[in-house]
Amino acid sequence: MLRKIWSDSHTLVEGFLRGLPDWVRWQLTQWQRQTDTVVRPAASNLSSAQLRIILVSYYTTAREFKLAYAARLCGHHVTLVTRHIGPPPMVAQHFDACYEASNPWRILILLDKLRPDVIHLLAHGDNILMLPVLLHAPSPVVYDPYDCLQGMIKPKYQVSRMEREAERICFARADYICARSIEPLYLRRHFGYRMPATIYFPEYCWRPPQAREPRQFHDDEELHVAYCGGIWPEDRYPAAECGYAQYIEVGRALARQRIHLHLYPSKVGGGTNYEDFFSLYLEESKHNPFFHIYRPLPYTELLRELPQYDAAIHIMGVKINQAFGSATRAKLDYSSANKLFDYIEVGLPVIIHDGKHQRGVVRHYGSSVEVSDIARVREVLLSFLSQNRPSKSSAAIADHVERLDRMYRSVAKLCESSS
Repeated sequence: MLRKIWSDSHTLVEGFLRGLPDWVRWQLTQWQRQTDTVVRPAASNLSSAQLRIILVSYYTTAREFKLAYAARLCGHHVTLVTRHIGPPPMVAQHFDACYEASNPWRILILLDKLRPDVIHLLAHGDNILMLPVLLHAPSPVVYDPYDCLQGMIKPKYQVSRMEREAERICFARADYICARSIEPLYLRRHFGYRMPATIYFPEYCWRPPQAREPRQFHDDEELHVAYCGGIWPEDRYPAAECGYAQYIEVGRALARQRIHLHLYPSKVGGGTNYEDFFSLYLEESKHNPFFHIYRPLPYTELLRELPQYDAAIHIMGVKINQAFGSATRAKLDYSSANKLFDYIEVGLPVIIHDGKHQRGVVRHYGSSVEVSDIARVREVLLSFLSQNRPSKSSAAIADHVERLDRMYRSVAKLCESSS
């Protein structure tokens, strides 16, 4: 506990010292701002005016791009403020402008200069860093937590109390909540979190989901399923902590059923060498002809690869539903997964665990293949693939932008009431 507190304190102090010149600059802008006159659209015009929206995030994931795409479908001007710009082609495609800012004070200096109507603040487990931005932002803030913390991680693996308290303050002080999952609902019900109005806006699909024709398979025909996302090799990480994202035994169980497992891992950070990190998996692929692992692909290339497979797989370990690792059961039931809508978009049925929210998402927008025993995957999947199932198009972002537009306009009106 003391080591964790010291580590967090050291990180905060080091970050503050590095950002001290920017903190001084921001203080000067606050002094100058006292004599400025802020000009904003009249409240009566906000129902039709183009809004100036800034997405603030230290990371650029598919969620940032999809939110920008949705906002621009509504006719708004969208700017990205981030620590690392990338991938550049997608940034240029989906944002009207982009700025780099390495710490909260530089972000605040930019926000003071740009004076947006709405700030959409995305937190990726970095609430301590985002908290100054939320508290001192010059415009109303929509808080968007990628993953919630309180109650979602077992006590042994919990992040620091400072980070969890920062999360609680972000929820309480935001002007609106944009939630990709129903985790905020759990925090409000079980931990008494105070929060403003909330919109449920998951990742959705870029385009309406593709329909697939039913197909009859021969008894001995090989099947192909894909998994995309985080993988924590068994030789590097303990199964008790990361068994939910370890696939050696899963691949062997599927191989016994003549099912190929195709793994597309997320990019490994920190300059880690791909061959070294996945050496166990690369060795397994040499001996198991049904086991395949690929280098991390750019997002657009990954979407082009997925349609060739028969199904996707998103389970919690070899026992399908039981390998929670460092997560709690609440995390499984209330969280989201960023690849589910990609599977749905390309028409892949998803072999899915029994988590309430994730299984519900796949059931509602796509096709869920529900199995509790990995030894029965082939049997259940063959039966599923042979049936004719109606396509579902309501998962496309374009079908939901009106709700996002209403949220942004209601938040922008707070500018008028506070000026």
